[in-house]
Amino acid sequence: MELCEKKYCTGCGACEMACPHKAIAMKEDGEGFLYPEIETGECVECGRCRVVCPQINEISKNEKARRPRAVMAKDEGVRSKSSSGGIFTLLAEEILGEGGAVYGAQFEEGHKVRHKRATDEEGLARLRGSKYMQSEKGEVYKMVKKDLTEGRKALFVGTPCEVAGLYAYLGKRRNENLTTVDLVCHGTPSHKMFEIFLEKYAKKEKREVEEIKDYSFRKLDGWDVCATYNYKGERVSIPYKEDLYIQLFNGGYLHRESCYRCRYTTQERIGDITLADFWGIGKEKAFGFDTKKGCSLVLINSEKGKEIWRKIEDKTQGEERDWGEALAINSQLREAVERPEARGEIFEFMSKHTYNQTINKYFRTWEQRFRVMVYKTKLFLGLRKR
Repeated sequence: MELCEKKYCTGCGACEMACPHKAIAMKEDGEGFLYPEIETGECVECGRCRVVCPQINEISKNEKARRPRAVMAKDEGVRSKSSSGGIFTLLAEEILGEGGAVYGAQFEEGHKVRHKRATDEEGLARLRGSKYMQSEKGEVYKMVKKDLTEGRKALFVGTPCEVAGLYAYLGKRRNENLTTVDLVCHGTPSHKMFEIFLEKYAKKEKREVEEIKDYSFRKLDGWDVCATYNYKGERVSIPYKEDLYIQLFNGGYLHRESCYRCRYTTQERIGDITLADFWGIGKEKAFGFDTKKGCSLVLINSEKGKEIWRKIEDKTQGEERDWGEALAINSQLREAVERPEARGEIFEFMSKHTYNQTINKYFRTWEQRFRVMVYKTKLFLGLRKR
């Protein structure tokens, strides 16, 4: 059997889950991205893997949402626990309150990200927050199918290609108990690259990498992109200008090859609801709400989306906005991220060079390097606080 070309494969895992003979396994390539490999001795060439692949078959998208919404949870406590406006939490709590299950990405030991099932507040807490790397799906599609078969409601949250993978595995008919949320995705780096980053960062800071715990890619109390983590009981921040990983991510250097050819960067979405950050809202047109603790862009794409939105709407505040503003702030609603020329060399370069050598090569001018040197000198002399 032949699957889709590697450069188009999103790693959704639908083919692995759908194979009735367990002849397909998702395995890491040299950059740490998962791709399907077929065990020829087990494969009977039934073709099921090709039937479910979203990359070589037509995908069914919803009609374009009438207008984007800029909204946030009224409860500041909910917003404080979220990396955006708290809308994911409200959706998840609604499903949990109806006895359902919520599926989303969470960090695990070793800083890996995997899709997991949550049925209570403790499980939901682990699904909150941004994870700027690709999630391993494991058996999660089968778990969703089991919930739906047993008549239980399910909320699945993921990148558009993950939602497409779930739909492909389940079949064309959409279950009335399933609600999907797709994220406006900038791209998916690999776990391996994040591990390389952590090793280089720990060496630079003279820290033990295994003691870096509870990593968060964003502060939860404001719009500043600032990573934080726990180190031996102390919460440590990595300022944006010093954060090599997030700068590489924002520049598109770390993405899977399929991200540069993404089929889902359109206003017509695959999920029932689409969520994103509404960065910079209010610059062009006044917005009458405090966005200090985050604001979500919400697209309601289907009747199922409208149904669950009606149930949580009184817990939100915000307003409809123009499509032009939404597209200006979230470019992945109109086009895939451009592949940088240095994309092919970045993995090898960072593996062989130090943290500072990498950030200097790709992101700092000589003037910026001089300013950093002055800043660190003042820190060393005690002339300013970190």
